[in-house]
Amino acid sequence: MGIPKKYTRQELIDEALRFQRENGRIPTKHDMMVYKGYPSFIYYEEVFGSWPNALKEIFDYVSSNCVRYTREELKLALIRSYNENGRIPQKREFTASSGYPCYSLYLLEFGSWNNAIKEVFGFVPERLVSLTKDEIKIRFQQFYKENGKIPTREDLKEMGMTYQQIRKTYGSMNEAINDIHFEGRIDPHFFSPENMNLWKWYIVGYIITDGNIYRNSLSITTHETDKDNLYAIYKYLELDTSFLEVKGAWTQQYDHKYYRITKSCKQWKEDLELYGIVPRKAKIVGIPYWYIKTREEAAAVCRGIFDGDGSIDFAYRRGTNLYPIFTISGSKQVCSDYSSFLDKYCNVSCNVQECEYNFKIAVEGKECKKIYEFLYGHDNFYIKRKKDRFEQLVNGTFTKDTDPYYGN
Repeated sequence: MGIPKKYTRQELIDEALRFQRENGRIPTKHDMMVYKGYPSFIYYEEVFGSWPNALKEIFDYVSSNCVRYTREELKLALIRSYNENGRIPQKREFTASSGYPCYSLYLLEFGSWNNAIKEVFGFVPERLVSLTKDEIKIRFQQFYKENGKIPTREDLKEMGMTYQQIRKTYGSMNEAINDIHFEGRIDPHFFSPENMNLWKWYIVGYIITDGNIYRNSLSITTHETDKDNLYAIYKYLELDTSFLEVKGAWTQQYDHKYYRITKSCKQWKEDLELYGIVPRKAKIVGIPYWYIKTREEAAAVCRGIFDGDGSIDFAYRRGTNLYPIFTISGSKQVCSDYSSFLDKYCNVSCNVQECEYNFKIAVEGKECKKIYEFLYGHDNFYIKRKKDRFEQLVNGTFTKDTDPYYGN
């Protein structure tokens, strides 16, 4: 590396004038860099004392940022702009190259641009007034109701708002739209932990078993026998997508129909990940016990899992009537967590058993009544055929002739 060149005062003046000839303007500090072919501005500061001093001597130019204005002079500049343009001045119009004082000087003198406008003109235009989240929500929802669409940046003027107001309150249009619930449109924060309730915990349990995440899309598929329960979930989610009969190669080998609901929502995907529901979850998913605080919440998610991958069956013992057999199948973690809940809330112990393709837990006999009371002790979604069979088995009224399990 060579020794840095030292410049005389005259050489620095000549280089600055050369920049003006080549570019048609006065250089800024950042124009004068060695790698751009000019002396570094540092040399100008060393020789002239400061960059503004250099500009003053070479070009007889003083940046408006360097000029000291009195409060009255700043106010007069606003009035001059109003007279020249016929409207209240905007902050972006007051820059060093505009012929007006730089707006940063107003921030220093008045505390804010709005304060300066209010002091000079006696009011602040509505477009400059800060809006609360509730005020923005009301205007957005009214626009949606009247126009049938979510507002865009281009619609803000019609709504008497500016993008700056949205950005100041929310940070961006997307953040505002995600925070505002539009009737007939899904709630992006439906599954957020702070919004959960017993009905939503049931849906989480159902998704653990019969749901699937692919990219940002959630889908839940069920057998035609349980179509009504899935449709109730579909209505509760307030989906704007279709309730579909599944058609594909994999369904052709069965005599039964399958139904599916699906929705793409990035926020849903991110919130469901908090509960361990991720793509390709079958062998790794568990129950999000770290979010479940009450017996009812545990019962809700357990009921959803039971309706998805559980069964209530029966058998005979010699010398006794038929007795119930409660079973849950799934990943090792789901079965382990479910077993822990049964132990904690029902005082029922069961072991996780490994099967050919998955794991299961099973409870037989009188203990099943405790599980029934645990699962159905609160109002929620349920699959009727399972609940009716379970109830009949634990209270001794079940007969094979009136078995409700197959929807007959």
